[in-house]
Amino acid sequence: MRERNARQHHIDSLFALLVFALFASCILLVLLTGADLYRGLVARDDAAYSYRTGAGYLASRVRQAENPGLVSVEPFGDGEALMLTEPYGERRYITVIYCHEGWLCELFTESGGAWDPAAGERVMRAESLELSLAKGLLTIRLYGASEGEAGAVSPPVELSLWLRGEGEER
Repeated sequence: MRERNARQHHIDSLFALLVFALFASCILLVLLTGADLYRGLVARDDAAYSYRTGAGYLASRVRQAENPGLVSVEPFGDGEALMLTEPYGERRYITVIYCHEGWLCELFTESGGAWDPAAGERVMRAESLELSLAKGLLTIRLYGASEGEAGAVSPPVELSLWLRGEGEER
């Protein structure tokens, strides 16, 4: 009788241990799934934030231009740059916005000098910048402003801005 009770006690203990192991593995599975979902949501939110930040930065810099005639697109470094000319008294200064070594950069300098692309301030990560200016419509494409999932290509920041006063009779 004692032997039977001892065997029953071992079987009960083993059953309780198996139920506990099953419960622990279910909890672990739920935690791992939740962590993976959270990582995906954070990556998506970071990409959306970078996208909005890039578009907002470029739009605000162009809108700050006093005169649309002082906004131009010119070759600079390895690509194109947005040139925003600003008169201060007798002098003219230029804000140059361009991509260099994986960064969107801004360089504020006096007009007429030789400029080094490495001298600009890094604003945000970006691979390249495509610009076109025709009849007062500035079209901007900023590539690589957001990092998607590994191996995924994030869409470019696309922005079209009508320059105030451009083409209007004066």
